Amino acid sequence: MGDVDISLRSMASAMPEDLSSALFPGAKVEVKGWRESQLTRMERRVDDLLELVVEGAPLLQHVEWQLEWESDLPERAYTYQSLTVLAQLQEIAARRAENAARRAAGETLAESPREVIIPVESAVVLLSGRQSPWEPELQFRTSRATSSFNGIHVRVVAVYQRTVAELVAMPGRLWLVFAPIAKDATVKTVERAVKTVNKRARTRDELADLLATMAIVAESRGATDAIQEMLMKAMDDQGVTFTSKLYRRGRDDEKREATQRMVGLLAHQFECRLARKLTDPEREMLRQRLDTLGPDRLGEVVLNLDTAALAAWIASPTS
Repeated sequence: MGDVDISLRSMASAMPEDLSSALFPGAKVEVKGWRESQLTRMERRVDDLLELVVEGAPLLQHVEWQLEWESDLPERAYTYQSLTVLAQLQEIAARRAENAARRAAGETLAESPREVIIPVESAVVLLSGRQSPWEPELQFRTSRATSSFNGIHVRVVAVYQRTVAELVAMPGRLWLVFAPIAKDATVKTVERAVKTVNKRARTRDELADLLATMAIVAESRGATDAIQEMLMKAMDDQGVTFTSKLYRRGRDDEKREATQRMVGLLAHQFECRLARKLTDPEREMLRQRLDTLGPDRLGEVVLNLDTAALAAWIASPTS
């Protein structure tokens, strides 16, 4: 999705309450924050995973931003949910093994509470697609049609099928950025949304981020020239450019995620060769050497050194 994906992910990361209120209208929702994905170790893209408490129960909410529907989205959501649960199981198993080793060494530990898997749900925010209304939820079924349902549900939020008035009525500021692609978007209706953005923005930087994202969304989905020109004028009036702080943060986030994915993959290879988990200082050393030596050199090290030499290499800050 390019620029629009970067902008939307950055905007949502700054406004998680706006996102959760639309996904769970009328429910009591507490936002705990964005959770760092553990799927980097499995060489998967780091998707948005929002940690919530919905009506008193914990939930991990997976969010996909999509320009249009893709046929494999339910399968991808199923894979993501499955791997997120698997990552939780691996973390629980690692903690249990660590506690067992400490007890075997004679350490007295308090009895740990029973650990449970936090449920995972998926939602797709669609920016374009078919004209007929979408069902609120779609299924990906893994059981037989004649059996009880087994699989996942994917919540669908088709913002392009909302009116500007509906988007304005949604809590917060996040959903206003989709006004240029609403089904009744005109210069007049989008101007009302821009006025609402001006009223609701909490800071000048946030106003700049919202206007820039509106313009990026409009351009990405082919809003009329008149709407795009109006948005450009609104940006000019506020001294906003496409290189807003939001966009720069998004680019920085994307670079950090790429580094995290590479460090996760390399750490997994080191751990397989060393037959143990890397310590936090060792993972940080790996990240630093990725910056200075590059992935090719690190790949040679993990493949060519024997176990003893590899352990010495990662322990030495000068090797």
